[in-house]
Amino acid sequence: MIADIAFLYSIAGVSMSLASLAGLVIAFRRTGVWGAHDVFRLREIVEWGFANVLLALVAIPVAATLRSETSALRLMGAITLEYIAVNLLVLLRRVRAI
Repeated sequence: MIADIAFLYSIAGVSMSLASLAGLVIAFRRTGVWGAHDVFRLREIVEWGFANVLLALVAIPVAATLRSETSALRLMGAITLEYIAVNLLVLLRRVRAI
């Protein structure tokens, strides 16, 4: 089992709080017109929050499956780097569309 499991749970909790905050901003903002940039930023907050939760919590069963904390964290690091690379490409495409 992962020695610093409390840290992973903390990361998941903070990420879900950020995603929830974006939802509250959307729910309580009643005045003005939403600009494309505003919608873009709120969508990114929610997407990154859920991705962080998924990456933090998936590390736990991966470590149990591989029976090696080091191997699990290396695998999750590689998956995270791949996610970041793909996400940057998606962000560039979205920015050009705005």
